[in-house]
Amino acid sequence: MEAEQAIVEAASGSGDEAAGMFVYESEGSEDPTFSEGPFIAPPGPPRGLCCPISMEIMKDPVVAADFFTYDRAFIEQWFARGKRTSPTTNARLESTVLTPNHLAKSQVAEFLSENGDAAP
Repeated sequence: MEAEQAIVEAASGSGDEAAGMFVYESEGSEDPTFSEGPFIAPPGPPRGLCCPISMEIMKDPVVAADFFTYDRAFIEQWFARGKRTSPTTNARLESTVLTPNHLAKSQVAEFLSENGDAAP
């Protein structure tokens, strides 16, 4: 069976020393092992393409008054529940106006075209 891999960052000291990178390897056992290795990006879309509310890749990215980008459906649900605070910072929002984020939309489209529409 092939080992599952994920990245675990661990500080290799204090001060100016860089953080060490470790590869997590598990063969299905409950006792994972760690070995030093190269950086392996976690599977799935980059965090910047995911809505902070749903943690899913955005279909219709919009910018709210807090200057964060959300998927329109999820931020509209947030407002429909009567919330007027930022889902990201919890600060009060001055407005519920949403502005399309064309750059994020094109980045999502590029990611999906390179990784298939079935990307998680």
